[in-house]
Amino acid sequence: MFWQAEYRNAEQSLENEFEIVSAELANSVQRHIDHYELALLGARAHIHSSGFSNARSFGEYVDSISLAEHYSGIQCIGLVEVQSNRLNQLRTKVVAIEPNTKENAFGLGADLYAVPIKRAAMDRARDMDAAVLTDLREKPHLQLADKMAISFMMFVPIFEQNKQHETASERRNNISGWIYASIDIKRLMEEMLASEHKDVDIEIFGGKELTADSLMFDRDNVLSLERNDSHYQLVRKLIVAGQTWTVLTRSLQKYEEKLNPSRSIAVLAAGIFVSLVLWLFTWLLTHSRKEAIKLAELLSESQLRLQEMFENMSSGVAVYRVSEDGQKFHFSAFNKAAERMNEIPRQQILGKEVTEVFPGISRMGLIDVFRRVNETGNAEHFPAVLYEDGRISGWVENFVYKLPGGEIVAIFDDITAQKSYEEKMHNLAHSDALTGLPNRRLFMDRMQQAINSAKRTNSILAIMFIDLDKFKPINDELGHEVGDLILKEVALRLKSSLRESDTAARIGGDEFVVLLPALETSEYVLAVAEKIRLALEKPFEAVGKQLSISCSIGIALYPEHGTDTQILVKNADAAMYQAKSEGRNTIRIFTN
Repeated sequence: MFWQAEYRNAEQSLENEFEIVSAELANSVQRHIDHYELALLGARAHIHSSGFSNARSFGEYVDSISLAEHYSGIQCIGLVEVQSNRLNQLRTKVVAIEPNTKENAFGLGADLYAVPIKRAAMDRARDMDAAVLTDLREKPHLQLADKMAISFMMFVPIFEQNKQHETASERRNNISGWIYASIDIKRLMEEMLASEHKDVDIEIFGGKELTADSLMFDRDNVLSLERNDSHYQLVRKLIVAGQTWTVLTRSLQKYEEKLNPSRSIAVLAAGIFVSLVLWLFTWLLTHSRKEAIKLAELLSESQLRLQEMFENMSSGVAVYRVSEDGQKFHFSAFNKAAERMNEIPRQQILGKEVTEVFPGISRMGLIDVFRRVNETGNAEHFPAVLYEDGRISGWVENFVYKLPGGEIVAIFDDITAQKSYEEKMHNLAHSDALTGLPNRRLFMDRMQQAINSAKRTNSILAIMFIDLDKFKPINDELGHEVGDLILKEVALRLKSSLRESDTAARIGGDEFVVLLPALETSEYVLAVAEKIRLALEKPFEAVGKQLSISCSIGIALYPEHGTDTQILVKNADAAMYQAKSEGRNTIRIFTN
């Protein structure tokens, strides 16, 4: 029968869809761990600004990122300070844990470095200057009330301000502490999965081997190694924060019906519907009209249920009729969620060609996906891309497939809010929490890019090291709140003294650095330095008083005073100390 052919066509595409779902789940695991890493990098940037001793400020940062709402897998975030760094005798102390609960308070004062499994992760994080997870293949340090109570820790290193940490040796000498998060993998996965893909099981193993001992998470609590009744099964390896995880996905019993309700059920039901309509036609010819009408009403009821499902999906759905040459796509259906996301009623678009309604679709590349899916018949996941057309804009993720009847279907979600949050966390990880200026990490990245560009174009660049004069007495006598107000105003004055292409950064305390890239001559550098000196010499208004500070500025030029980031910063710092030693409130260029 017709519906049987339709169902076979739908079944053939399930394997492609399963591969996409499997990739989505694995990528989501990676993405969640990356988000957790960003939260810790943001905390590190905050510590660079506020220091280890300001527990209140640390608590305010953790509160600001809303753990329960955005990072429900994180049980707590802690701050570890190095107490002693003698050869082979490093000692640490947990000086802050948030949220500040009774349970978390028990961890205060602990020497995490004394625990072998934690020490191994802390050493790797320090030596690599990267986020590193504890090894889940080693479980003695974990609280394992049961198989699904596995937790692990992520460590991010903190190095002493104004000291180099480019090599592993420098990092070992200049480590000042770690930020860590304690993560419950069950809560992490519940946060990630929610109600997504309920008919796909996901299992996560620590390491490369699929064994019962290395199992970290199993969605349905039935280990796949003990069963082989899944029609589809895929294995993927992930590198997450310095550890290898293996993600296994497998289809469950009703996967074929529920994996993609808007397609598999609809195709099967539509096929059955067509077959029954043909049968109804025969019935009309051979049976009473009354009974045939009753059957027709039942069929109409089924069609209404399908329509109800289509209209109430949380994702946007658009169905397109394809032109004979396979190049153009005309709207034939558009559900309520699609209307809401795109701020347009279906009455205005049905029958129209997609580029007429959404002119930005070609630029974002989705129209090419439509054409490819139409030609090959293979479903495709189109990752999140920014759509803009002058009327609307937002980040949209699409899943595109072809119906057996030839129509193209796009299921899409607006993830603009998620993208905005990711950008916020990225900014926290790369910005100074107090002033909003780039932090040391971002400054060094931009400096390296500027050096690479200068090499290609034979141009010069300048690094300024700026230290505030007479700031410490104000900070000590009037308090940190007044000091913070001055630092914020310093940041504003620095930015107003620079070009858009220049970068000012706060690298700690009352120390700032400036990058002036792509210069033709060095004369501009002295002019900018003098502009900054005069700007910071002007009085500051705070707590009803006029407060005066000044600054000492050291300058190093590329390539005259160095050809890499480490040497240039070191020489600019040396020039700044020369300016201080010669009376302060002055400018000095590095001399050998």
